Amino acid sequence: MAKIDTYATPSRLYRYRSISGDKIFRELKAIKEKYVYGSSIDELNDPMEGMHRVSALFSKKIGSSKKLAEIRVARLDLGIVSLSEAYNHEPIWAHYTDQFQGICIAYDFKRLLDELDEDVRLVRMNYGDSPPILRWGKGTVDQDARLTVSTKTSRWSYEREWRVISPTKGEIKYQTHSCVSRVFLGSRRAI
Repeated sequence: MAKIDTYATPSRLYRYRSISGDKIFRELKAIKEKYVYGSSIDELNDPMEGMHRVSALFSKKIGSSKKLAEIRVARLDLGIVSLSEAYNHEPIWAHYTDQFQGICIAYDFKRLLDELDEDVRLVRMNYGDSPPILRWGKGTVDQDARLTVSTKTSRWSYEREWRVISPTKGEIKYQTHSCVSRVFLGSRRAI
């Protein structure tokens, strides 16, 4: 069987953040204490997150309803951090930083990958016209849960998204401050 190799990875990944009100303190705390915050799927902005289909065989298997319920629970437990390959993408600045008033945090890709715990996954998003298909016996409950949060419709492909996916929501620690390489201020941010 052939294997998938990835030879080209970005040197940096970028996290766009609102800093309105007290949110600036939340973001500074995360940088200072060396973590990214993993949100649950129901806290993400796309209501279609986690959509999936099941194969005909999956739907006919005894226990398929129980496994689907387990996948839903596992998906709700995941901590998800959305990152982009681009720091200068105007629509992303507009959507995720209060109309260019927030910040964009640059993470060194290799350092972040090296410094996250081994149970954390860094996933390049897949974009398509149809939700992924869960197949009976092809993945564990955890793998199927991660599959459902690793795919979006092609209408979101402009985000060039990668995700940090942790088994639990909350603080996802990295080891050194050198994971953060820069912080960009939005063009409408009053200093």
